[in-house]
Amino acid sequence: MEVTQPAAGGKASGRKWLLAVGALAALAAVYAGGWHLAASHLRGKLLAALAGQDDRGRSIDCRRMTTGGFPFSMTLNCSALEVDDVEHGISTTLGPAEARISMFSPDRVRSTFSGPAEIRSVQGLLVSEWSALASEVGFGLNGMQSIRVEADALKTNFTDPGRGNGLQATANRFTGSLDGESGDLVAGVTVEEAKLARNGVALPLPPLTVDAALTVDGRGDLAGRLDRQALYGTNGEIRRFAARLGEGRDIVVTGPFSVDDAGRISGKFRIEAKNVAAWIEAAQQALPEAAPLIETVGSLIRSYTKGDTDLSLDLTVRDGQVFVAGFIPVGEIPPL
Repeated sequence: MEVTQPAAGGKASGRKWLLAVGALAALAAVYAGGWHLAASHLRGKLLAALAGQDDRGRSIDCRRMTTGGFPFSMTLNCSALEVDDVEHGISTTLGPAEARISMFSPDRVRSTFSGPAEIRSVQGLLVSEWSALASEVGFGLNGMQSIRVEADALKTNFTDPGRGNGLQATANRFTGSLDGESGDLVAGVTVEEAKLARNGVALPLPPLTVDAALTVDGRGDLAGRLDRQALYGTNGEIRRFAARLGEGRDIVVTGPFSVDDAGRISGKFRIEAKNVAAWIEAAQQALPEAAPLIETVGSLIRSYTKGDTDLSLDLTVRDGQVFVAGFIPVGEIPPL
């Protein structure tokens, strides 16, 4: 009887297969160990960062912090998020929040937030709710480089405790962004279908949509630390500020601007408004207590446009003083 011996090639293939499996297992073990080490390091860094205040008196408290997301991402969860800004006397509270970093794009942090959010200051209390709120933050070699925030079905209520007045606003969608990747700061805001109410009574206005974009020259570094004083001593341009109130009521503002070291604004702005009479009528309905002033402004506009339904106007601003046609003073913009 003849005995068949296993082929030498079969043994070699088996050894290669075992080596491949062993290599994959070792690689998986190294990856898992590296992931948990990175997660532990991230948690330690965050705990250290959240332990005190920064140089501007701001502190963040992430309640019941947990980490997870293995194997393809890293997540940080908070049962609640509290931010205190001692310098400006502002305290903010948010509901549950999650931040996620993909292992394939570690330079971007995507976060989701649950409401409500409360912002408390000496000016009053602001409470916001939403159906969805998300943000994405991009990082470069020098820190935060961009941020984008999106909210759906936004509802906001502001209460002035001193006067007992309340202002309510809703919007189908809100989008805000700051991007410094180009070296300039590029900011944008979009608000869709906004409605306003005062003390629970809706203002007699159709939904308002606003789309705005501006740049600040050479100040892309402000994407991660934008505040009023950060704009002192800067130059930029309002690339577009467009407000649409329906029924052909559109306003578009464009033009360059500058901010001096005291926060005073200068610039030259072009205003294009359509159906001006309808804008004036809407303002009178929304603000009946200011009807005489609105009528006076309307009379000036009608005189300037000579009865035309549309308005094209050049405004000059010098150190906060506003002029029409370069020399007729019409108002003042307070410093930032």
